[in-house]
Amino acid sequence: MTASCTQCHKDEHHNQFATNGKSWKIDRKNISFDHNLTQFPLRGVHQDVNCVTCHPSLVFSEAEPECMSCHTDIHEQTVGFECGRCHTTSSWIVSDIIDIHRHSRFPLLGAHVTADCYDCHKTASLLRFDPLGVECIDCHRDKYLAATSPNHVEGGYSTDCSECHQMNSFTWTGPNFTHSFFPLTGGHAISDCSRCHTDPNDYSNISPDCFSCHSKDYNSTTQPNHQQAGLSTNCASCHKGDYDNTPNTCVGCHQSDYDQTTNPPHASAQFSTDCSLCHTETVWIPSTFDHDGQYFPIYSGNHNGEWELCSDCHTTPGNYSAFSCIDCHDHNKANMDEEHSDVSDYVYNSIACLDCHPNGREDFNKTQTKFKIR
Repeated sequence: MTASCTQCHKDEHHNQFATNGKSWKIDRKNISFDHNLTQFPLRGVHQDVNCVTCHPSLVFSEAEPECMSCHTDIHEQTVGFECGRCHTTSSWIVSDIIDIHRHSRFPLLGAHVTADCYDCHKTASLLRFDPLGVECIDCHRDKYLAATSPNHVEGGYSTDCSECHQMNSFTWTGPNFTHSFFPLTGGHAISDCSRCHTDPNDYSNISPDCFSCHSKDYNSTTQPNHQQAGLSTNCASCHKGDYDNTPNTCVGCHQSDYDQTTNPPHASAQFSTDCSLCHTETVWIPSTFDHDGQYFPIYSGNHNGEWELCSDCHTTPGNYSAFSCIDCHDHNKANMDEEHSDVSDYVYNSIACLDCHPNGREDFNKTQTKFKIR
C-alpha cells in the first residue's frame, strides 16, 4: 500500500529527523486515511480499535476481512463463520434472535418464541449451537411416546405434531386438525374426544356411521318408535346435529315434501299435514289413502276428471269429513226436487246424495238405499 505517513501519523519533529516509524504517533483527530475504500469499512466498535490490533505486522495488505481472522470462534463452527448472522458491529449481545431464526430452517412460532435457547440447544451453555433437526419429532419424541390419550404409537399417529396441535399455542391441548372426515358441528361440536373415542389407545377404530354411536338412542326412542317404524339408521337423514330439538310431527321434517307434491297438490288442496293419515312411516308410495275404495270414486266413474282440487268438494278447509255434492253439480234445487218427487224422504243435501248415489252414478241400487221407494 502506498500512502503518505502523515495520513495517519503526526510528525512532531516536522520532518527534521529520520525515525524509522518507531516514534510516530497515530494522529486520530487528523487521520485522513479512508478505511471505507478498503475491503473492510470500519463500523461500530471497529472504529475505536487500535490499528495494530488488526494489523500487528503493520503490513496492512496481510489483514483478511473475514471475522475469523480476528475473532476466536467460541461456537466451535456450530453456527458457521459469519459473525454478522447473529451479531452486530456494535455489540456481541444478540437481541433479535426471533428475526435471526426467521431466516433459518426453523422460524420460531407460538410457544417456541418464549422457549429458552437451552431448551432446544442442549449445548448452548458451552456456547455451542449444534445443528438440530427441524421436524417435530426431533425435539418432541418423548412427548409422542408418552402420550396415552390417545396412545400415539398404537394409534399410528403422525409424527408431525402440527397436524393435530396448534403451532401458535402454548399447550398441547386444543386440536388443530379439521376433523373433515366427520365435521364436528351441531351436537358433535364437543372438545372431549373420549365422548366418541372410548378406546384411549386408538382413535382410528371408530365408524363415522351414526348408528355406531347412537344405537342406544335409536332403540330407546318411542316418539316415534324408530324400531317399529323401521326408520333409517342414518340419523342425519332426519336430525341435523341437534337431536333434542328435532320436531316429532310429520310436517316438522317433511314441509318441503308437502309443499312440492303436485299429484295431488297437497298445499293447494289443503291436505292435512299429518302425513300418517295417508302414508306409512317407511315409504311415500304407494300411499295408504284409497279415496275410491274407502269413500267415493273420484279417480274412476263419472267423477274422474271432473274435479281439480280437493276443495272443489271439501269446502270446509282442514275438515275432509265435510263435503258438498250440490255445490259441484249444475242441478239446481228446483230441478232436483222435481226429479226426486217420487223418492220418499228425499232431502236436497249432500249427505242424502251420497246415501243414494254411493258410487257416483245417476242410478242407484234400490235395495241398498235407506229411502223408501214409492
